[in-house]
Formats: sequence, C-alpha cells, structure tokens
Amino acid sequence: MEKKQLLFVSIIYILSLSNVLADTQYQDAGCLFCPPRRKMITTTLSYISKSYTPWREEGRYNNLGNNSGATYSYEIPARTIRTSKFAADIDYTIISKEITDKLKGKSPQYDISETLKGKQYIPPKKVGVAMYRERQETASFRHQIQFQEQISGKWINKGPATFKYTYVTTAYPEINIEIRDR
Repeated sequence: MEKKQLLFVSIIYILSLSNVLADTQYQDAGCLFCPPRRKMITTTLSYISKSYTPWREEGRYNNLGNNSGATYSYEIPARTIRTSKFAADIDYTIISKEITDKLKGKSPQYDISETLKGKQYIPPKKVGVAMYRERQETASFRHQIQFQEQISGKWINKGPATFKYTYVTTAYPEINIEIRDR
C-alpha cells in the first residue's frame, strides 16, 4: 500500500511541475451564426536544446619575449540574434507573451550588436589567444488548442484538441582567453 501511495504522490508532484511551465490563454474564434466560440490555448515549454559552433581565433597577444607578465585588453564585435518560427493559427500576442515569460523577458525576435570587452593577465613567455564561438539555444513551445463554445453560460469543449509548435532559436556570443606556450 505504501508503494502505491508513494507512486501516486510522485505522479502528482511531476504533474504539478509540468503545470508550472504551462500557461492557458484564450483567443476569440467568433462565428457569425454560432454560439460564442473561443480557442483555449495551453502552451508548454517542451524543451531547450543547446549546441555550439566551433571555437575560432579572434586575436592574440604575444608575450613570449618578455620576462614579466602583461595585460591583454581585447574588444571583439559580436551579435546576439533571436529568430522564431511561429505556430500557425495562434495570435502573435499570445505567442509573444509566452516567449517573453518563459525565455527571460526578451522579445520573440531581435538582433543586438555588441562589443565583448575584457582584460586578461598573460604570464611571461606565454601567448594569450582570444577564442570566440556562439552558443545556440533552441526552445520548443507546444500549444494545445481546444475549441470551446459557450452554452448556457458555460464553456464546453468542442471536438478534439490539436497541437501546434513554435520554435525559438537564440545565438549568444561566447569568448574565452587561452594561455598557450606558442
């Protein structure tokens, strides 16, 4: 009996966690000669996958001929870019709200140019090499769409639910200073 209770509590806990990531919004689906209609759209952040471009050299500071350390100052132009492939049949404001709520308050699409700046101590007889790459994160949002009609003051589900997906890809710049012998 205890195993069944533990399993039940575990399932309830897991379901509660998934609801934290789900949000329900409504979109009017009016019909001229029908009772009031709407779409109930429940959006869940399904997953976020990460990938990386290969590191590439962007600059170097040669301190091989010196017997004392030096500071390598660098400035590397970079861009943070977000693109989105939106689900069809869902209002842009609904998708935009979900993206901004679940992806740290940023809009669904943007392109920000910036300069990565920093300083690194380079020991004597070493070379500092500035390495650059992009971290790409792709988020998948699942939208469950359920049509509803208002009958006798209550919203009643009509037909089966359908599913649509929105994909948001963001490329973030990353830099690393490697200390090398040559």
